[in-house]
Amino acid sequence: MTTPHERTQALIETHRFLEELCTAEVPDQIRRSAKWCLRHYPHPGVIDVLARHAPDWIAPSQSILPPAQTPGELLVEASEFMVRRAERLRRLAQNNRHEGIE
Repeated sequence: MTTPHERTQALIETHRFLEELCTAEVPDQIRRSAKWCLRHYPHPGVIDVLARHAPDWIAPSQSILPPAQTPGELLVEASEFMVRRAERLRRLAQNNRHEGIE
């Protein structure tokens, strides 16, 4: 069974993933679809409103987000994360091209 904490984490991670797709080197159709989805996807502020009204279903985003870090630590962490995601997306795009999917 999915817990409120897991559901919130999935929402936040999916939001981040959609943001990455919007700027990734992927086919235009995927980028456009990601932008459309992101425009209608709940951001952490909305998640917190939902958590107040349905605490058994969703947890506040603060319970998922990492503790405060220095700006330098956040920048390093974000950079490493983006490099890993970019590598993953490049591999996915290469596999799609290999299989004839555009």
